[in-house]
Amino acid sequence: DVVSPSDRGPVHCSDCGQEVPAGEFCCRCGTPLMVDETHPRRMGRRSHHYAAAPNEPAWAVRLTSTLFPQLPAHDMAAFRVALVSGVGLIVALGLVGVFSVALVAAALLVPLLVLLYFYDVDVYEDEPLLVVGRTVLWGAAGGVVVGLVANHLTLAPQQPGWSQLGSGSVLIRVVVLPLATVGLALAGPLALLRHPRFNDVMDGVVFGAASAVALQSAVLLVTAWPVTGLGLRPDQDSTAWTLRLVELGVFVPLIVAGGVGWASAA
Repeated sequence: DVVSPSDRGPVHCSDCGQEVPAGEFCCRCGTPLMVDETHPRRMGRRSHHYAAAPNEPAWAVRLTSTLFPQLPAHDMAAFRVALVSGVGLIVALGLVGVFSVALVAAALLVPLLVLLYFYDVDVYEDEPLLVVGRTVLWGAAGGVVVGLVANHLTLAPQQPGWSQLGSGSVLIRVVVLPLATVGLALAGPLALLRHPRFNDVMDGVVFGAASAVALQSAVLLVTAWPVTGLGLRPDQDSTAWTLRLVELGVFVPLIVAGGVGWASAA
């Protein structure tokens, strides 16, 4: 029989050894507090359950639920297919040499998924213009500004090394612009903080990540737009360009979204 500790007082967690309130999971380490009397260690192993998503193992990569934490379980598969299909489309367009179209697809993939996520879980609570305007649209506007500034920074060819950090243009590109990017991405979500309906930690994660991916998408489009001047199918190494597009259109936005989402939550 499975005995729940919910009818008892404080219990001792079998994983961290702390006395915690009775419940389904330990509030300190996330270990399930359900006890299987026939196999007492079976349900007490932390590797079997992840407290934030009990249906997922703790030691596993779950990209979709990490990016879209409030997404209902029955929609996870659809978003997973959309993400994989989008990456596949970018790769296919890049390998056939249609770099201009692949660039637009790479820049729009993650922001479109974020907007679909907003709609699916109704995170804006009947105020879509307020939330979308101060996150996605603000992030996109900030990205245009950052992209235009980056395009006007010309770095002279030189050998890489720490000595180059003394150069003003290098400092602007590797220090000032990244900090400005984070600041601009945070400004929109922080403006929502004074609204009681949008001031919890999960709102900070979602709005910060949305603003960040919109900003990074705009930066990519603005800084890489000169590529379109080379024609629809420029004579370039398709493999190298495709990898670069996947990096800038998928991996970089996800990294920026993680950092800004964490800061916004804090």
